Amino acid sequence: MPKLTNLKLERDLTQEFYSTLKEKASSIEIQTLKLDHIECPTPASSHHLAEAVSSMPNLTDLTLYAGDFNEDFYSTLTAKASSIQVQTLQIERIHCPTPASSHHLAEALCSMPNLTNLSLSGEDLTEDLCYTLKANASSIQVQNFQLARIKCPTPASSHHFAEALCSMPNLTYLTLLGGDLNEELCYTLKAKASSLQVQSLELDGLLCPTPASSQHLAEAMCSMPNLTDLELYGGDLTEDFNSTLKAMASSIQGCFPQIRKGNFRFNEQAQDDLDSFLQTLTCSESLHESDGSNDSDNSADLDSSSDSYVSADLDGSSDSYVSADLDSSNDLDGSAHSGKSHDFQLCSVV
Repeated sequence: MPKLTNLKLERDLTQEFYSTLKEKASSIEIQTLKLDHIECPTPASSHHLAEAVSSMPNLTDLTLYAGDFNEDFYSTLTAKASSIQVQTLQIERIHCPTPASSHHLAEALCSMPNLTNLSLSGEDLTEDLCYTLKANASSIQVQNFQLARIKCPTPASSHHFAEALCSMPNLTYLTLLGGDLNEELCYTLKAKASSLQVQSLELDGLLCPTPASSQHLAEAMCSMPNLTDLELYGGDLTEDFNSTLKAMASSIQGCFPQIRKGNFRFNEQAQDDLDSFLQTLTCSESLHESDGSNDSDNSADLDSSSDSYVSADLDGSSDSYVSADLDSSNDLDGSAHSGKSHDFQLCSVV
């Protein structure tokens, strides 16, 4: 299929399918791949799938959605990470069944040479994953990091994750959507804020469970040396947080350094100086209600509504059913794929 650029694999597929996919991967033209509720029946299947993903020469957009990927998948992904061409990776509701799986996933993320856009959604960030991210953060290429409804289950995982964020050398766009920012995470962000490279920060629908969390987060934002674009929407970041932020911004020497350079935007409005920012912040308190317009993580939606089916034979022997979808899709950084591309969804293999 020379024009097959978008593919969705779904549910249970056979070991023979994964083996054939691995063998044919180097000749596949796929640019966008979504793995949806995938269950690999054997360790060999997991190994073959990870090798296939790593061998697709044109694959730039990858989504892992609600799958139960076992340790073999993650370990193979790590081993092959340096050859993966993916630029945009979206991970949503993925289960890492063992500490080793979490470790391998984090190592893979930090080893993909072209990965610039990363989205994690609906995840429990385990201690092993967060610690490994921190340990390898200096090598990660991610520039745009989007976190939606994530949870750090222990103080240690919160500490490690915050340190990882502050150690990513290329991280310029950070988005936090829906979730609890616990005290340990906010405190560590404050302590390490001076090393954070983030230029654009969006906080939407977040909850700070304690006054100390709000205070630490506000102090962290005041101390980010490169922050030029700040967006605050909804959640618990309205009254207590805004009052803390105003107090900190007014009293901390050298806070919001980019404002003083005339290079700062708040909720898409340019701010001439610190006074104008404080005035805008005050005015926003009465307007900051959750817009409810986007509960999602702005991730690419490759789902299609097409009911037409065509037959595809990847291994020359088994019949596979795929649904055609000619609609274009958007990726994490908002760029649209060409409408001329062909999308397919593999529903089952018989």
